[in-house]
Amino acid sequence: MLYASSVVAVTSGYKTIGGHTVSVSTDANSYTPRAKSIDVTARKIGSETVYYRFTLQKKVSGKWKDQLFSLVGSFKTATPAKEFYTVNHTAGTHRIKMTIYKNSNWTGAKENIYTPSFEVRKLKYS
Repeated sequence: MLYASSVVAVTSGYKTIGGHTVSVSTDANSYTPRAKSIDVTARKIGSETVYYRFTLQKKVSGKWKDQLFSLVGSFKTATPAKEFYTVNHTAGTHRIKMTIYKNSNWTGAKENIYTPSFEVRKLKYS
């Protein structure tokens, strides 16, 4: 069990990028201190191969900052769930940035699509 505080996912809705109609989603809209991972998936309309990178972003001083880890892959209709482990990240407001690439070697970035923001909470020690 993931221990997400809500089973309501956040999703970008579909957006057309470079001829591909894509959406990106997480498995919850808030993560408790017991959550182990943020699961991310993407879907698209059509069957052409899409090359992508998922990057976790955190809101810092009102601006979105890429975090250290990102995940890459390709898919035709949907990605398998990709995981960002919460142990590697601090508490706060986050979102997923999905970058679509033109080439199989993850070059020729076309555009980004973002999930709505979500919260990651951590235990507070006294």
